Amino acid sequence: MPSTLFEFKKYRGICNTTDTTRVPVDYQSVAENVDIDDEYMPYRRNGYGNIIISGSVHSLWADDRVCLFVHNGSLKRLMPDLSDVSLLSVDQSLHMEYVRATTNDYVYLTNNSIIGFYTNGTVYPIPEPDQTYKVRMTGGHLIEYYNNRLYAAFDDKIFHSDAVYLNQMDERFGFIPMPGYITLLEAVLDGIYVGTGNDVWYLG
Repeated sequence: MPSTLFEFKKYRGICNTTDTTRVPVDYQSVAENVDIDDEYMPYRRNGYGNIIISGSVHSLWADDRVCLFVHNGSLKRLMPDLSDVSLLSVDQSLHMEYVRATTNDYVYLTNNSIIGFYTNGTVYPIPEPDQTYKVRMTGGHLIEYYNNRLYAAFDDKIFHSDAVYLNQMDERFGFIPMPGYITLLEAVLDGIYVGTGNDVWYLG
């Protein structure tokens, strides 16, 4: 009969930053497909469930109110009953980015070709403003929201909206040039991290 060599009553997680002979008590150096409950008990993680949607699916994004994704050339919403609703025809080859703006509670979306916003079950294009030097907000391959402004990365520039008026930007001053193609645009509490190749910049 096989015998028990080790018994784990508490499992705090993975420690892979030290020598394997010095892993602290209640940690392991390697683990796969494991979840931990609030009492530090390890369980085997559940596997994949049934296929809900088949085909070419990407750009899945969700918050506590809506789930959006791209499927076979359409931007779609996944409903609570796991059915889907088509919202907009899009280029299937382009990745879609999303961000919810607390200024107006819209979900803004862009795929380097289009920009618009989702609200109340519908996607709307951003209208052109009728003020001098004001143009509609530019989209890009990344989008972020920080301090009542939208930020969109397009190639090596960051375009930003006017404060509070997220649908428009100033064509004279509404952009920030960066020294290379932008690969990261992530807002934190008091600024935005921007990645350009091998460099990471902080815009406070």
